[in-house]
Amino acid sequence: MEEAIVNRVEKSGVVQLDLGQWYTHPKKQVVRIMDWVHPDPILREKPFREALAATDWEKYREVWVAVEGTEDSIIPTWAFMLLAKYLADVDSRVVFGSRVELEMNIWKEIFNQMDWKDYQDKKVIVKGCGSLFIPEGVYADLTARLMPCVRSLMFGEPCSTVPVYKKRG
Repeated sequence: MEEAIVNRVEKSGVVQLDLGQWYTHPKKQVVRIMDWVHPDPILREKPFREALAATDWEKYREVWVAVEGTEDSIIPTWAFMLLAKYLADVDSRVVFGSRVELEMNIWKEIFNQMDWKDYQDKKVIVKGCGSLFIPEGVYADLTARLMPCVRSLMFGEPCSTVPVYKKRG
């Protein structure tokens, strides 16, 4: 007679968090503000406005857009504001920074919609492996949000975890 397989992790009351299950896979694009200007290292208003006016903004509709600047050029503050206006017209979510900063903002939005009370006094393991790119800062943000409610927080897989936090008392 075969014995039933018992999931000891499930019986232990440990909650496994797989961040990949929370990710919404939004449409994303990274652009450089200098893509709208000539190779001149100084962004000039008239050519910039003309370039923006000639752009097909529909390709950015409801897209998370990371707008990268450049250290080699002089870009006035109003240029970022003007670009943000065009992107807002097509319901884009704009982040001024790198792909990592874009991902951090997407995760911040996901985390802001979570009910962290679901993890009250639970032992939580944050899954460590996956194919999804998750910046390290996301794990730091997750830790800060979970610490006030969880009994313990670990990282890894149930067979091999790294303790991160344990509530005292």
